Amino acid sequence: MMTTRLRANKVDENDTQQKAKKASQLLKAGTVGLTKRAALGELGNRALVKTNDVQKENVNCLKNAKARVDSHWKKTEFLSSAANKVVLAKAPKQPTVPLKTTISEIKVLKPRVVTKPKAVEKQASQPQPVSLQQIIAPVRREESNVSRRSLSKLKAVLCKEKKEKPKAVAVIAPHVSAPIVVPSSEQPKSIEVNCKITAHSSSLIDEVENIDAGDSKNLLLVSEYANDIYSYLFQLELQMPVRKAHLDKQAEVTPKMRAVLLDWINEVHFQFRLLPETYHLTVALIDRYLQEVPTTQRQYLQLVGIGALFLASKYEELYPPEIGDFVYIADDTYSKHEILAIEQKIIKTIDYNLGRPSSIHFLRRFSKAASTVEDTHMLAKYLIELVSIDYTLAHHRPSEVAAASLFLALKLFNKDTKITDDQLWTNTLKFYTGYTADNLRPLVKKIATLLKNAPTAQLKAVFNKYQSSKFDKIALKSELNASRLEKLIS
Repeated sequence: MMTTRLRANKVDENDTQQKAKKASQLLKAGTVGLTKRAALGELGNRALVKTNDVQKENVNCLKNAKARVDSHWKKTEFLSSAANKVVLAKAPKQPTVPLKTTISEIKVLKPRVVTKPKAVEKQASQPQPVSLQQIIAPVRREESNVSRRSLSKLKAVLCKEKKEKPKAVAVIAPHVSAPIVVPSSEQPKSIEVNCKITAHSSSLIDEVENIDAGDSKNLLLVSEYANDIYSYLFQLELQMPVRKAHLDKQAEVTPKMRAVLLDWINEVHFQFRLLPETYHLTVALIDRYLQEVPTTQRQYLQLVGIGALFLASKYEELYPPEIGDFVYIADDTYSKHEILAIEQKIIKTIDYNLGRPSSIHFLRRFSKAASTVEDTHMLAKYLIELVSIDYTLAHHRPSEVAAASLFLALKLFNKDTKITDDQLWTNTLKFYTGYTADNLRPLVKKIATLLKNAPTAQLKAVFNKYQSSKFDKIALKSELNASRLEKLIS
């Protein structure tokens, strides 16, 4: 049975007529017939399997197959000459329209050149005067970006026939309040003025030393902006003050409790080996919080001090202590959750303003202006910490405390008795501190009283700290004897 089917379906491949008939039937039906995928094509591309009666047998030709990007196959004619004849015979003929013109009859159009007479060309070459109306008239508001004001200025300039006489120019010389009138005939083409930033009178310029003159090569000292930075710090201390007698509204907290708390914080600060800025910021945070929250209970006062120290350490220290250290230092009186809660309450109470300058910031600047030695600067630091514990002096500005502490240190280490206070407090110090000797004398006497009573006081954390060799044993210096301090107080 298999052989009979093969014989019945067998096609004579040499018969040209059968091939032509089969091709025409395939084209009429629109079917693809026997197909297989192209070697370089996609799975969806199909091709007809046809033969050519002239060329070799069984030649595969492609039709309606999309070539791949990397292939070189193109669509070619796949039908034989006989098949082409069949298709062309059945296709309707389209009427052909003869061309009226040929390529030879097409003329190339050239641009038309309009020639002008020679007389007109000469007139055009010469510049002609243009009136103001011809300039302004064509200009419209929607067609030009020139404003009406610019046009009026242009009109005013063009209408000027005579030049105005030069007027005298007033030049303000540096350090002179009244302007100097310079005639226009004597004015140079370019006037170069050496501008100096001065905030003081001209008579004081020669006596004030520029303490930042030698710091221009050190970029970390920012000598160009030092005066502006400290001017800003002077403004900040006025914006964030500590009021006088700020504990009067407290129901339970007293000035003595505040002193005990700050004395204990000073010991903790020394044990943790923190920066001086951290301690002074802690004191400022405690005072600013207590003056805004008058309902602070006595049992939570130490918690306020721990939270303030923890917050200041985060702000000032490179490696602040962990919260577990503060829990341990308080002998597990308060938990971590309570410390974090009071820290959030403190920072909300002060409205997130942690940039209040401290006395140590101003002291460094003032000591540089005074050209002090190390002992004088260390004694001033000792006096500042003594002031921080005293409640009666908490309302003084940090710059005032720094200036008064430095003034007292200069007086104690001054061995020349002939030098007066005005000579000791030079014009350079007056300029950079903003205080005179008369302004500082009342506060200097109060600080001298604290220094005299420090060895016999009940709270000796600051005195004991400055007895150590780390602080050059400044609290044990012979210059701090009681008799000399009595003279300064009286």
